This record gives sequence, C-alpha cells and structure tokens, in this order.
Amino acid sequence: TKEGQLTYTFGNAAGPRYTMATLINGWQGGWIGLLSFNSDAVFSNVRFVNRAKTTDLPQIGTALPITSDYHTNLSDASYQGGNWSIQADGLHSDATNQGDTFLFTTSKGKNFVYSTDIHLNSNTGAPGLLFKSNNNLTSKEAYAVNIDASSMHVKMWRWHEGEAMQLMDEYAIEKSANDTYTLKVVVIDNWIQYYVNDRLITSLGDFTLQRDDKGQPTAIGDGYYGLINWNANATYQNTYYQE
Repeated sequence: TKEGQLTYTFGNAAGPRYTMATLINGWQGGWIGLLSFNSDAVFSNVRFVNRAKTTDLPQIGTALPITSDYHTNLSDASYQGGNWSIQADGLHSDATNQGDTFLFTTSKGKNFVYSTDIHLNSNTGAPGLLFKSNNNLTSKEAYAVNIDASSMHVKMWRWHEGEAMQLMDEYAIEKSANDTYTLKVVVIDNWIQYYVNDRLITSLGDFTLQRDDKGQPTAIGDGYYGLINWNANATYQNTYYQE
C-alpha cells in the first residue's frame, strides 16, 4: 500500500499457502520486477495491479474535465485562480489581473520530457509550465518556466517551502510571427534543460548553490505536472509528458 504495508503470500500450487505481513518504513514507491538466485525457473501468470489511487489526492480548486479538443495526456485536471476552459482550439486560460493562477493534475513524474504549445492572446502576463509540484498552495514545492508576453523574456524558478527562488537570469527571445511558442523542459534527476521553440535556453543542475546564489541544495525528486499563468490570456495545446 502507499503507507508501506506489505503482504507476502507464497506456497506450492498444490500445497498449503502461507502469508506474511510487514511494514516498510519510509516507503516511497519504486519499480517492479522478477528475481532468480542460483536457480532454473519458469515464471508464469505474472500479474500486476496498481493499487495506488491518485484520486485520493485532495482536489485543488475547480475540476476541469479534459476533452478531445485539448491534446494532452495529463489526468484529473483542476485549477485555482483565473478562468480556465477547454475550447475548440485548446485550453484557454484568462488570468488577466489575477496574479499567479494554476492548473494542477494527478499525473506525476521524476525523469521526463514535458512540453506545451502556448499561444499568447494578449501582450501582458506570463504563462508557462509547472512540474515536480507537490500540488500544495500553502507550502509550494515546484519548478516552473514561463514566457513573458510583454518583455519577451523567459525564466525558470522554483518554490521551496512556499518561497520563490530564481534559477536563471531572465533571457530575451525573439517574438514569434504567430504569437505561438513551444516550451519544453527535459529533466534528468536534478538536471533541467529548458527549451523555447527547440532552442536551448539553459541547462542547469539544482543541487548546489550557483553563481549569484541562484539555486539551493534541496532539489525536488519528483512531483506532479501542471501549468501556471501569471496575469496572461493564453491558449495551451499539445501538452504532453514523456518519461
């Protein structure tokens, strides 16, 4: 179970069966597999049932049913702040004069590629990607990247215990002719690469203090995928993660 309770049942097919139970302290999940030690064995009828219920997570804000108009593999979306709705051309988010607004999901990852297309419907605000989030607005732990519609600057930062920490200096990019931008992050353990329109913006590790005191020693191991929108009116489309 998610609490680390383990029940082990074993025995011969035609003989008695035995059950043992224990508790794995500090259980955080992991991979499954098979093991053979100095033996010649045949495995059969191997089945796996995932009993982790992501729906046990408390819903944050307002539920947003995902329809086919929004191309994504994110699951169980909900939003906090602003107005989020799925329309014919994708996921619309209007956070004009609303400050930080968020889309949360129950999709979770550790090492991944995560990207989205963003169309800027106005020249104010900054929409972007949220990843490795703890889905907790009270004490936020998450990484984020965005694009500023007014300055055409992009940046990356993270929250640690609710405090925002910049991870790179803001970087100026060229304005797109159609006001559409593809934001992508590639994450391998503590290393993060940030791309805009397939152009590498930064490649950094979040595990030691960096120049100008950007970064900190408590990198986030894994977390949930989401979206962020600060004061912008934007449309998200083709939002996918791949592990």
